Amino acid sequence: MLRKTIISLITALCATTQAPAQHAIGQWQVYNSFTTAATSLIDTKKMVYLVNDKNLYAFDKDGEELISYNKNTGLSEMSISEIYRNYDRDYIVAAYSNANIDVVYDDGRIVNMSEIKDAQTVTAKTINDIAFDGNVMYVATGFGLVKYNMDSHSVLESGIYNQEVTAVTCMAGHIVMLCNNRVMVVPKSEKISQLNKFRDLGFHYALNMEKLSDNIAVSTHRMMDTGVASFIEIDPAAGTFNIREQLNFGRAAAIRRYGDKLQLANTFGLILVETANNEYGYTYHYISIPEKIRINNYVAYNGGTRGNEFWYVNRDGLGRGTFDQTNYTFNIPDGNQIRPIATSVDTRLGRMTQGQNGIYMYNLLATRYPENFDHTSHGSINLLANGIAENITPEELLFRKPTVSYLYANFKIEEDPSDPSTYYLGSWYEGMYKIKDGKMEQKLDWRNMPVDSSYAYAALNIAFDQQKNLWTYIKTAETSRLLMLPAEKVHAKNIQKTDWNRIYIPDFDGADTYNPGIVPLRNPKYKNIVILSQGWGNDYIVFYNTNGTATTTDDRYRMTNKFVDQDSKTFGPMRTTAIVEDLNGSVWVGTSDGVFAIHNAQAMLTDNGTVERIKVPRNDGTMLADYLLANQTVTAIAVDGANRKWIGTSASGLFLTSPDGRQILEHFTSENSILSSDIIYDIVCENGSNHVYVATPTGLLCYNSSSAPAEDNLSDVYAFPNPVKPDYTGWITIKGLMDDTLIKIADASGNVLYHTRSEGGMVIWDGCNESGERVRTGVYYVFASTGGDGAQKKEAKVVTKILVVN
Repeated sequence: MLRKTIISLITALCATTQAPAQHAIGQWQVYNSFTTAATSLIDTKKMVYLVNDKNLYAFDKDGEELISYNKNTGLSEMSISEIYRNYDRDYIVAAYSNANIDVVYDDGRIVNMSEIKDAQTVTAKTINDIAFDGNVMYVATGFGLVKYNMDSHSVLESGIYNQEVTAVTCMAGHIVMLCNNRVMVVPKSEKISQLNKFRDLGFHYALNMEKLSDNIAVSTHRMMDTGVASFIEIDPAAGTFNIREQLNFGRAAAIRRYGDKLQLANTFGLILVETANNEYGYTYHYISIPEKIRINNYVAYNGGTRGNEFWYVNRDGLGRGTFDQTNYTFNIPDGNQIRPIATSVDTRLGRMTQGQNGIYMYNLLATRYPENFDHTSHGSINLLANGIAENITPEELLFRKPTVSYLYANFKIEEDPSDPSTYYLGSWYEGMYKIKDGKMEQKLDWRNMPVDSSYAYAALNIAFDQQKNLWTYIKTAETSRLLMLPAEKVHAKNIQKTDWNRIYIPDFDGADTYNPGIVPLRNPKYKNIVILSQGWGNDYIVFYNTNGTATTTDDRYRMTNKFVDQDSKTFGPMRTTAIVEDLNGSVWVGTSDGVFAIHNAQAMLTDNGTVERIKVPRNDGTMLADYLLANQTVTAIAVDGANRKWIGTSASGLFLTSPDGRQILEHFTSENSILSSDIIYDIVCENGSNHVYVATPTGLLCYNSSSAPAEDNLSDVYAFPNPVKPDYTGWITIKGLMDDTLIKIADASGNVLYHTRSEGGMVIWDGCNESGERVRTGVYYVFASTGGDGAQKKEAKVVTKILVVN
């Protein structure tokens, strides 16, 4: 049993993956992902390396702790396609989907080798296989073969054939590769730069290959759900090869070494291959894997390097058992699996909703921004609270084969404002689920909603307005409809078709859309207005006034796809991709061509309403300006505690602007930050904190910004780090402030060393005086005064103290 290990793993993960403690301003946190997608497992003398959902983990068998690898801990990328082990050395090689390579040593060192990724003269830069021969590494790529010296981590030679090499191994003093579906060999002493140096032994179709002995190799090929394992006799010197035997081996995965044997694994079992003194030169055994560890048929295995150890990884985590190599049986103790603390949204985390309980995180499935039309994969839900992500997918909706009653493609989660224990979940095929206390209370679909269709009943958006009416956009194979459930019916035990109101807007609810917007405004001036967008079709935006009632007879609206800006210029139509209301009641609209702002939503109900196309000055002496993010497709907008705008794009990373949008304060990309992709799926500025959560193709990141929501008083002001130790050189953060608070920092003699005003609920100090010199050791007092500079200004008082040690 791994009781001690489990404790160590949790401790290590809290320290390395997502500790909820205070973090320095400007620091990124990476949330590793652990889902059903267990793909690779390699056991070394000291470590067990595993890849889950393209994330790398390593379990230290001696120290009994788990290491989560990411860009914060030294990796170059965050999307691993496969890992390979040099069985003669203490390291593995991580190959990324963009052809970058990291060498990960058991002692924790990481060395990047980016030559293939950075190559300018080749295309088809995919890494298909890697083989080792002592200190030499051979990399099979989409364009040819690359030879490395692993002592110096440098390229020795490149074979650019402009033909795909799918597999490579070394045997009998030769390099053996599969190039363009041909078995080709060359002596190791020969140059590999020219393909004509290789000897063509004949046709063979496979995706990986591994040497068993000097004349026997094993290869596998996987196509869809079927696979073939081939046992090949090769005499490189004589130039002959023969397929001795082929086995149907469904979903054949990578070939791993198990001592002096080879292990081929699929989701149901494994084949153990070893040399033998018979006419074939080998023998093999098919071994069934215990059903209790084959959860959802997503599992990876690897025999251990220590005696009879056997490791496996599946949805429930990393497990260890034993394997009897004489009787070919397993002993898998119950309750021995270790599941890391990580996000666990299956398929791909792409959407987030802030609720009273935390941040709901769910899948990116069918959407047009960014484009993704997967609406058959199963969905799952995480709740992020206090920095920890927990899987809260209701048990009855979990993905379970062979049934098909699981949750398909969840679209939107919305918490009930009157009852935080309840949330609504929209899906692609199954309508909408009402979840209370973690269990499904009611399913809302064609049986109890006024749309007559029982196929592809998609609830694409859900929202509660200020009167607590529930709005949803329903799409079926035949039609689409905008529906509203009055507040008085929301908590009914059995909602009926007749309980719903249809919000009928001609030419709006028939659009072919994946991204309809429903944004009820919260500012008291506009509390009766709901902004609706098609996100496709004719690109209409609707300004809908409910008049504060649940009936539709007194409603009025205006629908348009063209707008007049501050310069009386008409623009549009354009795709609407994101809509958010800021702290002052202005509405920010992200589109396929930048951003514009609506400062008076009430006026948009008339033909006189205008918008602002935000202009960002060039500051180059020309007095010219550019429209904010012109020609960029915006995917998400979020507003932080200082009313600044965080804007995600489909190809240019993450932007932070000033509250009015006229100044770009930060621009984060994969080149200048920890972001591994310039595609941003979603953004949430967490309630009550300075954390900005960003969903990307490689998972969840958190940025510790310089702004937090303002407080109503100064009763809970604090500073961190405190004390400030001699080796600390980052920002000192003061939180818990009211908006526009005047802050002065003084020494014990009353000398003011620094002063500023808060935007939102926090300020930062670099620990220096106004001359830029680091302050001396001592206690420093934080004075705060509110009410501006006039007669209403309140007397400054000490709200916290900071101890600086030099």
